[in-house]
Amino acid sequence: MITRLFSLFISVIVLFAETSQAQSVVKGRVTDDKGQAIPAANILLLRPADSLLIKGVLTDANGYFRIDQIKTKEGVISVRMTGYKRKDTHFSFTGADTALQLGSISLITVVSNLKQVEIIEQKPLYEQKIDRLVVNVSNNIATAGGTVIDVLERSPGVSVERQSGSISLNARDGVQIMINGKVSRLPMDAVIQMLSSMSSSNIDRIELISNPGARYEASGNGGIINIILKKPADLGTKGSYNIILGYGKHEKAGVGLNLNHRTEKLNTYLDLSFYRNHTEQHFENSRMVHSAGDNVGTATVSERDPVTTNYSGLFGMDYMVNKQLTIGGYISAYSNKWVMDADNLVSIDTNNISSGGIKINNHETSRWQNLAGNIYLAYSWTDGSTLSLDADYLYYNNSNPTTYRNRYFNESDAVVIDSNLRAEKHTPVNIWVAKLDYTKKLGEKMELETGAKGSFSKFTNDVSLDELSNGKWANVPGFTVSAPYNENIGAVYAALNTTFSKSTRLNVGLRYEYADISLKGTDVKTALSRSFSNLFPTFFFAHDINKKNTIQFSYGRRITRPAFSDLAPFVIFLDPTAYYYGNAALLPAIADGIKLDYKYDRYLLSLQYSHESNAFAQRQPVINDSSSVEILTTLNLKYRNTYSLIFTAPVNIIQWWNLQLNVLGSYREVQTSHLDENFVRRQTSARVNVVQRFKLPAKFTLELSTLYRTPSITGISKTAAAGSVDLGIQRKIQQGKGNIRLNINDIFWTNIDKLTLYQPANNLDVKILYRYEPRVIRLNYTYNFGNTKVKNRAERETGANEIDNRVN
Repeated sequence: MITRLFSLFISVIVLFAETSQAQSVVKGRVTDDKGQAIPAANILLLRPADSLLIKGVLTDANGYFRIDQIKTKEGVISVRMTGYKRKDTHFSFTGADTALQLGSISLITVVSNLKQVEIIEQKPLYEQKIDRLVVNVSNNIATAGGTVIDVLERSPGVSVERQSGSISLNARDGVQIMINGKVSRLPMDAVIQMLSSMSSSNIDRIELISNPGARYEASGNGGIINIILKKPADLGTKGSYNIILGYGKHEKAGVGLNLNHRTEKLNTYLDLSFYRNHTEQHFENSRMVHSAGDNVGTATVSERDPVTTNYSGLFGMDYMVNKQLTIGGYISAYSNKWVMDADNLVSIDTNNISSGGIKINNHETSRWQNLAGNIYLAYSWTDGSTLSLDADYLYYNNSNPTTYRNRYFNESDAVVIDSNLRAEKHTPVNIWVAKLDYTKKLGEKMELETGAKGSFSKFTNDVSLDELSNGKWANVPGFTVSAPYNENIGAVYAALNTTFSKSTRLNVGLRYEYADISLKGTDVKTALSRSFSNLFPTFFFAHDINKKNTIQFSYGRRITRPAFSDLAPFVIFLDPTAYYYGNAALLPAIADGIKLDYKYDRYLLSLQYSHESNAFAQRQPVINDSSSVEILTTLNLKYRNTYSLIFTAPVNIIQWWNLQLNVLGSYREVQTSHLDENFVRRQTSARVNVVQRFKLPAKFTLELSTLYRTPSITGISKTAAAGSVDLGIQRKIQQGKGNIRLNINDIFWTNIDKLTLYQPANNLDVKILYRYEPRVIRLNYTYNFGNTKVKNRAERETGANEIDNRVN
């Protein structure tokens, strides 16, 4: 089926491909204000409507440049060179002209008669593109030296629910996390754990993509969050290193190094980083169960002392065989180790009379290790068509041993039982991916994109629980299982990009995906075999009313498949009366979403709506009425409707004071499908983030960031209002090569997660509180060295880019 569809797409290419149009040429020469040639100046050909880069060249040793194969009737030549003022020249071809001579373009020196010249080009904190909002993390002072999760929590429209292990974008759940264009294959709670130990100093920017196009895999109903790591910026070597020191309740430290060496044909790059985060957590979980005429209350208080250590490395190279063919690849690896000691106190009462409880000391280790390799080939034709081939192999390994000492005490506080448990969880994962993408120019104003992809995943989830009895460890029945899982996904897609005029653009795409999954368990309840096939249409339209006013509309269908960890049988104890458990009966969730954007100058207003059937609700409490045991698991809702309004505005108050305002308003409606008496829950909520920046004397910059979120719903639970205030200050040193930043996060200790779920008809009365380490102070030092003109390595999407973050 997939082969036939892909053959059809290739036939479309042959059927619609047209003879290349007449190509135009623009020539010129760049000089300084004294008439002297300027070699190696950047010549950028930009689209007039939105300044989109079409292509770029450098001037030669005599200042001359030539840009050929131009397919637009008009454009902007932007000349840029360090030490000179940027100059833009608008041009257009008339009649049958195919060559245009711009003559001499003179640049004005920025600063003269000074012993030292410092040119600083700073990107705005937020940039709105046609299909994504870009957060330039390197310009965020208040989160410098912190973790990536700190930055995500303060990004427009992003909500991180650590307690449920979920991330939402513009109030939509099911977000796909990508790092450098490659999807993380960890389950979301493990992704949050990893990002909580990854330094933000290694991040260049974050791309928030609400409605991805057809070339992206259809997984992730909430869209895509793409985290782009810093890259060293024609020939030569460049790099940087950074050092982080921090303290809250405990110490933090990290170092990072990246290098880039480029010759005329070969580009090599290396990234290494280490980060250690010693923190603390305070959790509370209470519930009331009505059983056999009695009210049984259980309250758990957990004091946790986790330490996370993260090592990561990447080495890669690109080799340009000729101007049309490039080959390359990379290998990467990381190790993320989370170690926690916790003291837990469980108090139990019956009809408000104490009936004893449990004192628990547990030691837990969770280690994720990864080794990945990629090889690729990219070929481009003179008419602008391109072909890329990718092959990836990824290996993950997760080990999660935990020991518990449980001391049961009676109403008189006397220990009556002293027991020891140990749990083991081991999960090796293997993933193979192959991908092909082809683009074909169909004339001056039309481009066809098409491709195919196949991914093959398998893992075995081995879980066991033993109890120490009479000096020997004995297996506990019901909590030991070995569950092999296999998943094969094939996909083909086609998308048509059309430019009706310089101000109107259209993209229409269609993606077909077929998935075959099987999970084997120790019993019928934990085994499944399913196949799914779906069509995923996408539609994008953009129109520039004038230079300052733009409207955009998009529609897309997405799918969120259950995470491997949510499907596979496993158990993780919070205490003997509450534990997480997998749900093999989960179904995929399908979402249809529309988005309307209006942009005026730098101000953006967005309206969004999505309908999601079989939506996931992570870590939802299910109470066993007879035993009062609380099981936290992922469940399917009947549906979830989300309406959201997003407004972003940069405001320049005075020359030395500006702010960025981000407001998200949302309305959610969810209906359950798993309870005895199902219900509908509705909630209106808002999220406001204000980042203020002050330019101070002596090259200091101060940044104040405030975040506030009103009550909202997560799954079927309600979360309380919360927020934070962060402060940071920075100064460039060492002739601009060094940068030192000092910041403090959550100054007033207000970023506390509180959840409640009260549904008496379903015997649900649960309260949860999660408090994380407040008032963390960090000092971050970064130094850049080498040739500052070295270009960044190319950013590519590989074959593994769009696999679900669904590894267990």
